[in-house]
Amino acid sequence: MHDTQKSVVINMNKSITLHWATLIAAVAVVVAILLCPVFAQQAYTVVPIKPVTDGRPILPPPEFDYVYEGDLTIVMVKTVEELLILCNVQSPNTLACSIRAYDGKSCVIIMVDDDLMRRRGWTSGLLLRHEMGHCNGWTQAHEGQRPVYSGGSHWVPEGRRIRIPIDRWEQQVMKQWEGLCMTGPKSPRLGSRGTERSRETDDETV
Repeated sequence: MHDTQKSVVINMNKSITLHWATLIAAVAVVVAILLCPVFAQQAYTVVPIKPVTDGRPILPPPEFDYVYEGDLTIVMVKTVEELLILCNVQSPNTLACSIRAYDGKSCVIIMVDDDLMRRRGWTSGLLLRHEMGHCNGWTQAHEGQRPVYSGGSHWVPEGRRIRIPIDRWEQQVMKQWEGLCMTGPKSPRLGSRGTERSRETDDETV
């Protein structure tokens, strides 16, 4: 009997232990479910980050940033060396310059070509806009100069940038070549006339 009582007590203790373990596990699951949205919200919260300012000053202030209305001449050169000579400057970083008449009625802008500008990170459009500002009276102190940003509208991906069709020059050359070929048959006619004249001359001489 004593052994039987011990067995009953042990089984009861096991049942109680299992019951409490199940209860604790259930409570843990409920707590986890309740806290899960909080954890999830914390895990996916986006912290605002101050954007990186990669601005490059180039644009004139608004009071000078408009199309020059005077007599404008634009000169494009192939090399920086040519530019430095024409602009009478020594800085190798120069890509464009402008020469404005004292009365402001005429202006000359000298720039390197667009390919060279793009290798330096600029475009002929931006440099033209900058130099037009000087033609409009903006001083060389560049007061109020405004930046442009790499992610802005002033640059587009290489594959999306409009260009002159590569084959346009080739087509023009082919047209000229075809024109030369079409005039080819006339040459013997000219030659025959020349020969006839020579014969006439020879006959007269004889």
